[in-house]
Amino acid sequence: MRLIIVAGMPATGKSWIAGKLRDHFGLPVIEKDAIKESLFDTVGFESYEEKRALDVAANSELLEKVRRMAEEGRSLIVDNNFDEESARELGKLLEKYDIDCTTVFLSGDTEVLYKRYVERDTAHRRHLGHAMQTHYPPHEGESTEFSMSREGFAERFLRRRMDVMTWGGRRIDLDTTDFEKVDVEGLYLRIKEKVMQEDVLKMISSRKVIAIVRGVYGEDALRLAKALHEGGIGLLEVTFDQSSEEMRKKTLETIRLLNETLGGKMCFGAGTVTSVEMVRAAFDAGAKFIISPNTDAEVILKTRALGMVSVPGAFTPTEIFEAARAGADLVKVFPADVLGPSYFKSVLAPLNNVRLLAVGGVNKENIRAYLDAGAVGAGVASCLFRKEWIREGAWEKVTEAAKELMVEVEKA
Repeated sequence: MRLIIVAGMPATGKSWIAGKLRDHFGLPVIEKDAIKESLFDTVGFESYEEKRALDVAANSELLEKVRRMAEEGRSLIVDNNFDEESARELGKLLEKYDIDCTTVFLSGDTEVLYKRYVERDTAHRRHLGHAMQTHYPPHEGESTEFSMSREGFAERFLRRRMDVMTWGGRRIDLDTTDFEKVDVEGLYLRIKEKVMQEDVLKMISSRKVIAIVRGVYGEDALRLAKALHEGGIGLLEVTFDQSSEEMRKKTLETIRLLNETLGGKMCFGAGTVTSVEMVRAAFDAGAKFIISPNTDAEVILKTRALGMVSVPGAFTPTEIFEAARAGADLVKVFPADVLGPSYFKSVLAPLNNVRLLAVGGVNKENIRAYLDAGAVGAGVASCLFRKEWIREGAWEKVTEAAKELMVEVEKA
C-alpha cells in the first residue's frame, strides 16, 4: 500500500497540492478538515476544550480510515497535520501494515505565509481551528496573541516539522511561497525519486559502514572501491578537497567514475560538502548522499530537494537536535572518539527519533560498542586502508581489513 501525506504550515496550499497528486496518481484524498466540518455540523462545540476534543475525534476517524484502506491494500492521499499523539499512532500503522509512506511537507517564506494566513483567516473564517482562536484561548500557557503572531506562526512551523519526523517514512520538502512558481511536475518526479532515497537509507541501516576516502582519485579510487566491495563494504564517501578548484573537480570526476563503473554494486556519496553549489555538483556527478562537517539548513534542504540523503555534522545535543529539525536524514557525530559510545546512548535517550552516524576514530575494536549504543552506522577510514597500501597496490590488504571490520559489525 502507498500512502502520500500532505502536511505543513497553514496557507501553503495543502488542499491544492493534494488535489494535484490525486489527479496525477489517481488516488483518493481524505481531508481532515472535511471530517472536522462534518463532526462540527453534528456535535458542534461551545468551548476551546470541546474544540480540542473535536480535533482529537477527527484525527481518530482519519486514522481509522487509513487502517481500513491498509487492510484492503488500497493506496490513498491524506491531507492533514497530525499532532504528536496521532503521529505516533500513524507510525504504528505504517509499521503494522508495512505501508510505503511519503510525506510532502509544505513550507516557505514565513513572512509571506503569515500574511496569507491572516488575510485568509480574516476574510473567510473557513478553517475551524483558526477561527476558534479569536473566540477561545489556545493551549494552556500559550496566549491567543502568541498563536496569531509571527513568532507563534514560526513556532508552529517548527513543531509541525518535528511531528512529521515522528511517524517515519520518507519526506519531501516543497516551497509554496509563490504558487505560480511551484514545480508540480517536478514534485511527481521527486516522489518517485524518494523511493531511491529510502533505498539508500535502508542500505546505510543494514550495511552499517560508510568508507571515507580522502585524497584518493581516479583509477586508484576505483581499485580501492573494488577492494572494499570485495571485503563487504557497500557505501563509500568521496571527500571534497577544498584547497583548490582543481581538487574539487577531481573529487567530482572520481564520484562520476565510481558511479559509472560500480554504481550497480555500491552506493557513492560526497563528503565535506559545505554549500548548495557543491550539493548540486555532487548530485550531477551521481552522488546518492551528502555528508557535511557542519549543519547548514540550506545545504540540508537542497540535498533533500534533489532526492539525496542528508548527513550533516554535529557535536552537542543542541546541534544534533537543530540538524534533525532542519531536515537531516541522519546526523554525523564527529569526532566520535572524543565522546565515546556512552555519549550516543545518553543523547538518544531524549532524542530517540534521530538517527546518528559515528565518525572519527571508529575501528574494528570499537565499532560494535557504537552500534550497541544506538548509532545506525559509522564512517570509517584509517582502519580500512593505508596510503602505503595504495602506493604499493596491496589491494588484498584492503579487502582483508574490510572483512575484519564487517565481522565485528555482524556481531552487533
